[in-house]
Amino acid sequence: PQNPKTPLWVFSIINKIDRMARDDPARMSQKQRRESLADPNYKGQDYAIDTCILDKGPMADRRCTDILCIFIFLGFVAAATFVGLYAVKNGDPSLILTPYDSNGNFCGKTAGYTEYPYLWYEDIGTPFWLAYATCVKECPTQSTLVVECIPAGAATNCDPQPGPYGTTLFLDRWCLPVYSELPASFNQTQEEFNNIIGSIGLDDIQSYAEDIALSWLIYLIAIPITFILIFLWNWMLRLFAQTLAWISIVTVGLMIVALGFGLKYYAGTNYRAEDSTYKWLTYAAYTTWGLAGVYVLVILCTYYAIKISIKVLKVSAKIVSRNLRMVIVPLIGIVVMVVWICFYAYCLLWLMSCGEMIKVDVPLVGSYYSYKWTDQEKWMMWFSLFMFFWVSAFLLAASQYVLIVGVANWYFKAERKDEFSIFQGYWWLFRYNIGSILFGSFIIALVCMIRAIFEYIDNKMKNSNGGAAAAPARWLMNCIRCCLDCCHRFVKYINENAYC
Repeated sequence: PQNPKTPLWVFSIINKIDRMARDDPARMSQKQRRESLADPNYKGQDYAIDTCILDKGPMADRRCTDILCIFIFLGFVAAATFVGLYAVKNGDPSLILTPYDSNGNFCGKTAGYTEYPYLWYEDIGTPFWLAYATCVKECPTQSTLVVECIPAGAATNCDPQPGPYGTTLFLDRWCLPVYSELPASFNQTQEEFNNIIGSIGLDDIQSYAEDIALSWLIYLIAIPITFILIFLWNWMLRLFAQTLAWISIVTVGLMIVALGFGLKYYAGTNYRAEDSTYKWLTYAAYTTWGLAGVYVLVILCTYYAIKISIKVLKVSAKIVSRNLRMVIVPLIGIVVMVVWICFYAYCLLWLMSCGEMIKVDVPLVGSYYSYKWTDQEKWMMWFSLFMFFWVSAFLLAASQYVLIVGVANWYFKAERKDEFSIFQGYWWLFRYNIGSILFGSFIIALVCMIRAIFEYIDNKMKNSNGGAAAAPARWLMNCIRCCLDCCHRFVKYINENAYC
């Protein structure tokens, strides 16, 4: 307890050592131990510690935890497998991704349309592009005068209006107009053009894809620069942690004081003394100076806690600088998370396509399809969303756990500081503590699921015409959202510390 480098969780090991040697008459009783630890002046001078066990730290006496959670998770996986088999049997995601013309014929799939796989808009001079949607063999260019298409809806002669224009193939399905290649007679602004694309629902996806394609070189340059800055900052923390910490603390205090002077100066130069605005700005300046005084008192009261935090920062920077291989762990976590998100999105497409497709005819616009799902399919979607939250929380927690094991292993091996074992963290994860991590992830997923349900209800309320009658309900929803967000942060904090 007197060692400033000893982390707080070591006391849990000390408690375990007590239970292992209760028959030792030299040891204090459980009641005496609690009374001693409750005494702020107790220094642990009469504590008999088995140094052999303490030196091994968390590496000693490992055992499996929360095994029941593993079987519960396997049961959920079995249920998710059933949902996946149902989706594969009854769904067809190609129908969701396949465009259709204004008459509701699927390009490249409907009989007679197999040679016309792309969707094109004949007349873009009007804001109702969907009424002129038709299937074509090839995406037209600015020099294309005759377009091979199957007329549908208002598109009767496959003649581009207000004139030939260039297109770009998007997602291998849509022939979207290129604004820079539109004819001179096109009288819509760039913003109006983007709004029309947005009404189709493709502008955001297209802009993201184009941004990534155009910015790949910037990403390649920014990623190594980011790592260099991280290592440089760790090096500075390792050597100048105390100086940087106190500079930051003093700078924040000076900025608060300067804000008060800025308010006072602004009030004196822009308003007369008898103006109410001058008085309110003066009150704000005095309040800011009062907060600066409170800030100084807080710093003085937490002086020793700040010193401990600085030492923790120095040790953390030392660990990172001496064990650069730990950077691999979050990179592995990111790759696995991206793979999981893509897999979930693919499975969700199958599940969403299980519903019954209903064709809706809209006058002057054309036809479109909507899905009607059964209650069973809706419950399956909610269940799949919960599994997404659970597995995502587990993957994040697993990366944190591996780093914790590696740091603890490095910390307690004083004679072998070059051994930072990443593989041991993954081994312990699946050998000992996967049940506990699944349990913590389950709690986080449960909170996320409740938040998703409330967001769904709130979105329905916003889209309704409740007016003033729905205002109290929306206020209540905002309060609940805030409480759920606090609960989510609290649960994440508890779980992150529980792994230690």
